[in-house]
Amino acid sequence: MSELDRIMKKIRKTEDGHWLWTGSRCGTNREYGQVRFRGTKPVAHRAVWLLLRGPIPDGLDLLHQCGQTLCVNPDHLRPGTPTQNLLEALEVRGGKHWGPRGDKHVHSGLKDAEIEQLRTDHANGMKQVDLARKFNLHQAHVSMIINKKRRANVA
Repeated sequence: MSELDRIMKKIRKTEDGHWLWTGSRCGTNREYGQVRFRGTKPVAHRAVWLLLRGPIPDGLDLLHQCGQTLCVNPDHLRPGTPTQNLLEALEVRGGKHWGPRGDKHVHSGLKDAEIEQLRTDHANGMKQVDLARKFNLHQAHVSMIINKKRRANVA
């Protein structure tokens, strides 16, 4: 299998043109895809760019024009300086550095109201294993949601 084929297997194309990375992730909030590529582990959008568009000029980042950091579609990326990258990210995200949270996140597994209902059901005595069945989650995810260690982003 070619390097491109191996990487493309980790991408889910959406109707609105995003190529969303479904493999491992990295970053402070796990907001970027990460892939093994030519003996390194770059962010996935850089690897896809290199395979489909060629070299990235030294010192430049790839800017997500769509505002979705898990998108690796080269048509949604362009080279730019780190300063441009930060300023554009802040503009796209309404002054926030990181991407959408909660219901607005592309991989949101549960809606905010469902998270609240899960926590309420637990507070009212429902067991985690029953909550896992009810919300179609793994029990470990239910535990983390109850303890506010994570949302239900389990795509």
